[in-house]
Amino acid sequence: ESTYFDVGANNGYFYTLKVAKNYPGCRVHAFEPNPRILRALAKNIRFNHAANVTVRTIALSDFTGVAQIPAFMGASGYVVSGQPPQPAFVDIEVSTLDSYVEEHNISRLDLLKVDIEGGEYRFLKGGQDTLRKLRPLMVIELRENLLRRSGASVADVLSILEGADYLGYRVQDDVDTVFIPRERSADFTAQKNTAFEPLRRLPLF
Repeated sequence: ESTYFDVGANNGYFYTLKVAKNYPGCRVHAFEPNPRILRALAKNIRFNHAANVTVRTIALSDFTGVAQIPAFMGASGYVVSGQPPQPAFVDIEVSTLDSYVEEHNISRLDLLKVDIEGGEYRFLKGGQDTLRKLRPLMVIELRENLLRRSGASVADVLSILEGADYLGYRVQDDVDTVFIPRERSADFTAQKNTAFEPLRRLPLF
């Protein structure tokens, strides 16, 4: 069966539930560490009878252990490692994509969506073995100002993905970028009249 990871699932409305309902044979892993958001996510999953969704209350980054997120920022929460700059933070569990895949014996990963408020570079650093072995398609939000919070940049993200032999396609009028393993790019660009048609190739690499 196919497998989808929603990293930064929020309340599940825009991605997790749509994938779960449209592809009932897909195993959906929804990663959301924010306790304030988790209540809404669990409620939405129950309401929609999305039995193929597994919620994971962890953040994925480039280390394992404990970190902090702001307590009152809702869906804009982000991981802070080291000493937090102010007291209104809550502790969360952190792992890496590689560790999670190994611990749960994931042998197939079809699609990754990553929207973690600037933590995307550190997420990719912690998942390089998975990218090399399982070759998922990826939809990643790229915002320069948010990436700076974790000491990274869009160029850093592109460098990792270039090294993993991915091609990038920016969604028109959006901050999302679709990344495709180079060996699958011909099939992707040959598709017509699909949800991917609005994409245009950018000179990312």
